[in-house]
Amino acid sequence: MRSRPSQSLRACHPLPLQAMTDKPKRKRRWWLTLLKLAVVVAVCYAVHGTVREALEHLGEYKWQLHFGWFALALVLYGVAWLPMAWFWWETLAALGQRFDSLSAFYAYYVGHLGKYVPGKALVVVIRIGLLPQRRISIRLGIASVLLETLTLMSVGAVLAAVLSLFVLRHDLRFSVAAAIAAIVVGLPTVPVITRRLLRRLEARQIIELDAGEETPAEQSLLEHQVTGRLLANGWIASTLCWIVLGWSLWATLRAIGVAEVHPFVHLPVLVAASALAIVAGFLSMLPGGLVVRDALLMQLLAPVCGEPDALVAAALWRLVSVLSEVIFCVILEVAKRRFPLTPDA
Repeated sequence: MRSRPSQSLRACHPLPLQAMTDKPKRKRRWWLTLLKLAVVVAVCYAVHGTVREALEHLGEYKWQLHFGWFALALVLYGVAWLPMAWFWWETLAALGQRFDSLSAFYAYYVGHLGKYVPGKALVVVIRIGLLPQRRISIRLGIASVLLETLTLMSVGAVLAAVLSLFVLRHDLRFSVAAAIAAIVVGLPTVPVITRRLLRRLEARQIIELDAGEETPAEQSLLEHQVTGRLLANGWIASTLCWIVLGWSLWATLRAIGVAEVHPFVHLPVLVAASALAIVAGFLSMLPGGLVVRDALLMQLLAPVCGEPDALVAAALWRLVSVLSEVIFCVILEVAKRRFPLTPDA
């Protein structure tokens, strides 16, 4: 399917984001701001006791960073996203947007850095902007990013909800929160709902790129290519992603000297903690899930390793995530320059 180059260039440029000054957008800002503040206040209230105890004991807490384990945590965190990069590439191909795998993987990893900027649209802009512009349909590119993100968060919420019933029994609130999150973000991965939701997001201009009018060809692709098989691949890729993220969290704990946490015995706890923290951070709509993700992760790890270790581990895992994403972006940038790319069939 041929796309319009002028629209691709225009939509991939960040300037349209600065032009989002319409009245509906301004009306939404006030309640979005209130919602973000409410989420932060609720999380801080839920974990303030653990934070206070951790800070009280932190002064007498001695720890040493083991760089070997820290390096392993970096590698595992970066590798964890490979299945999702593959799923996004597969989604693009299913929607008729075929690119070489290296370009797609590079755009995916660099797009991760956009989540640290207020708002979620920059992730979409970066990913689409780094793909060959002469061949990308902006509307279908947006749909592919939304589908990948919703699938990842849906699987994370479901895993957190199921696992928390067995491994996070110390606080029923987290199990209830995980169950609610699973319902909220799990339904969009049902094929019929997925197709309708993608259209609604575009119609309401939640992501306001100049994608032009939807063509019959684009409508047909969204209607017939977003299938149960594609979403099943997404669930498998997402599950692998969350498991390896759990191992990255385990390596982070080992990096600060926590040896009693086992990579397999405690894997359900690690997956539930990382998934619930990241999904909550995503739903908070704060840049990178700031505060929400870290506070929840510390609260969930405290019964496993104690408050001081949990506090240090949550902060260190944030550093691991940022450094790992930057390192993998650099590696893929070097690979793009080193190896000539040919379009996949």
